[in-house]
Parts: sequence; structure tokens; C-alpha cells
Amino acid sequence: MNNEVKEQILQQIMRGGLIIGNLIIENSGSVTYNSYDNTDHHKLKQEVNREAIGRAIREVQCYMWGKAAYAVIFCAMRDGFKYGDNATQFETTVDELSHELGLDYPCPPNTIASSFYNNSYLKLNVERWEAMNVKPRSVFLAKAFHEAMVKELEKF
Repeated sequence: MNNEVKEQILQQIMRGGLIIGNLIIENSGSVTYNSYDNTDHHKLKQEVNREAIGRAIREVQCYMWGKAAYAVIFCAMRDGFKYGDNATQFETTVDELSHELGLDYPCPPNTIASSFYNNSYLKLNVERWEAMNVKPRSVFLAKAFHEAMVKELEKF
């Protein structure tokens, strides 16, 4: 690839994104693999991810011990899938999904912030939790959610 092509690609990314077949490169630096040609790809990507998150949560809710477990799921999304939304946005999404999908636990505002305040290990990367002797239920839930999310994303 010559420098002129590289420059054109970079300019497209800086303007808001670039779609090459089923590869989406956004100006945030995230890369997504999906197969759709809709120019409104950001909205569709959010819906796909939102639905995948909801189905993955439903898959692992039997391992959850309460709404504080959503902080573990948020960390799994943050570290395993480069989730771009902040904790407040995640809480809003999950709370909406809990009503739509009938999840066992709602996710009211400040659930994740409260969990972060009370559990400093949540600030660490999920991959370090076992080495840091984090609660086994948190490690297990993070791994189970990661596996469920991978399965959901493979469907797209």
C-alpha cells in the first residue's frame, strides 16, 4: 500500500469512519466486523451490540448474585471487547434491557460506581483478577460472560 492510499484511508477515518466490505474502522480507533452496507452503520452497530449484550447477560444471569454483578460484566466488556461507553451509559442500556428481556436484576443508576467504590479490584484488568486473588465468583462470572458474548458476536 503506497502513502497516497494510506493518507486517503486516514482522512476517511478522521471524517467519522470508513467501511471496507464488512470491516468498519471508526475515528475512535475501534474496528468492527459486520456485514451490512447501510450508511447508518453506527446506529445498527449499537443495536447489534446492545442486543448481543442483552442475550449474553441473559445467558449468565444464573451466575449473578445481585445487581452489583453488573460491575463485573461492565469490566468484562471494557477489557475483553473494548467497550466504549462509560459506566453510566452501560447502566442505562442494561436497565432498559432488563425490562425488555425480563432479566433477573435491574441496573439502576450508580450501581457500577458503588461497586467500584467498594471493590478496588474492578479497576484492574479482568485478566489480572485470578493472580490478584479476586473473589472466585467474580472471576467465574467475567469468564462466563466473555464466552457468552463471543458466542453472540459470532452470530453476526
